[in-house]
Amino acid sequence: MRTITASGLLFCATCLSACSINVDTEGFIVREEKRFAVEGVAELTLQTFDGGVEVRGWDRLEVVVEIEMRAVDKEAVSKITVLAEQTGQKI
Repeated sequence: MRTITASGLLFCATCLSACSINVDTEGFIVREEKRFAVEGVAELTLQTFDGGVEVRGWDRLEVVVEIEMRAVDKEAVSKITVLAEQTGQKI
């Protein structure tokens, strides 16, 4: 019984060592930055369909929007639309 178990473990180890699993389905990343000059307090509206949003305050008279788009390949990233616009103090 020990011989069968040892043989089975050796067989599994050999098979698994030749296996490669890639769980990174978002292998292509494009980063973009947009800057908006403001005076005083800005009104910021953010929306996303499938992603995280992080807001940090600072002591400058500008709003910086850092966009990170992830997809399987370059073609898929090119299909992502980002709208970033300013009207007065509204971004």
